[in-house]
Amino acid sequence: QRFPDEKWIKIDTAYNGQLVKQWDFSAGIWRDLLKTDDEADYYRNLMICLVHTGQAEELDRTLAIATEKYPDDLAMREEVAFQKQLTKEWPYAARVWEQLIKLSPKNADYYENLIYCYDQAGQTDKADATLERVTRRFNHPGLRTQYASRLQEKKNWAAAADMWHLLIHQPSTTNHQPSREHHESFLACLYELTEQKKNWNGAPAIEGYYTAVTQAHKLFPSHE
Repeated sequence: QRFPDEKWIKIDTAYNGQLVKQWDFSAGIWRDLLKTDDEADYYRNLMICLVHTGQAEELDRTLAIATEKYPDDLAMREEVAFQKQLTKEWPYAARVWEQLIKLSPKNADYYENLIYCYDQAGQTDKADATLERVTRRFNHPGLRTQYASRLQEKKNWAAAADMWHLLIHQPSTTNHQPSREHHESFLACLYELTEQKKNWNGAPAIEGYYTAVTQAHKLFPSHE
């Protein structure tokens, strides 16, 4: 009976140490616990501590051991990636998201986090290429909103209008509801095309613009 009690005291002490950011102290306890028990949660918490103490080599070793022992525990890798984002170590976080995508290629949220890390790391070209590739693959409002915004920033008005239109009119696999901002961005793209006297969707852009204005007024009566 004595050993289990001591173990839980150690676990509570390690968690409390993390709450007050005593990362080295807590890491020592998790290491000690792992000498007798190969628990996934011990590895996960040790890696959180190692991220915050900057012990990259031990983190790499621990992650390799933990993922070999628990190959199906994707949450463990996710935690490392998120913690690396908190410490703004973007290339490392991106590598972990890339690994997760190989293991779970249908998880659109992994791509969204990977693109965010690429952006933060200054790898804009990789972010753009990844976003363009996955936006067509996934009916994911977050990814599509990012892509539409990027196209609009580049003044690719027709392609941006297409993507905003898709966001507004195509049902999502999530509970996503088109926002006023989506409609305003769509109108802004159509307005630019109208000013340039260009077509959109097989007709003069001005026709699509007035149709979109009418719809926006119905959905958002105060829309101007």
